[in-house]
Amino acid sequence: MRNRCTYYGNPWIGMFVLANDNVTVAPSDSMDKLVECLKERLKNDVVKVSVGESNLLGLYVAMNSKGAVLPNIATEKEIAAFKGLGLDVYHSKEKSNAHGNNIALNDFGGIINPHIHQDERKRMEDVLGVELVPMSIAGYVTVGSSCLAGNKGFLLHFAASEDVVNAVAGALNV
Repeated sequence: MRNRCTYYGNPWIGMFVLANDNVTVAPSDSMDKLVECLKERLKNDVVKVSVGESNLLGLYVAMNSKGAVLPNIATEKEIAAFKGLGLDVYHSKEKSNAHGNNIALNDFGGIINPHIHQDERKRMEDVLGVELVPMSIAGYVTVGSSCLAGNKGFLLHFAASEDVVNAVAGALNV
């Protein structure tokens, strides 16, 4: 099924909206038209939230069906909103706080920017319930920007080597 939705005419929908198999999170100021499009196309509930009082959910949040990693700028109210979705939540103190750019994951595994400290990565793994394998894709450490992952497959940066494709397949268990 092909679908088109925009956030106030902006084509970069992945910067603003984030979904797992159970819920979609959309910016708190999303128009009803976008919410209805998301509900119809993704076949799950849509909840309006913000992170750090920002609408850039896809940039700041890494999420699967078990948990969510929120950035250091998230407020207590925003953390509570994600917990209200039935997710385990980790409020990261990581300086590189664009977790959506730094992590690509599904319900079976994930990859992470190799510059994220090992202790921080372990806390994220505990909340997400998956192992996060440090790597880069085509020379880029922002693996969440270079990979789109789901439970049935993934897409990578066009310049990813065959070795990286295989490594990502192993890390995501798909």
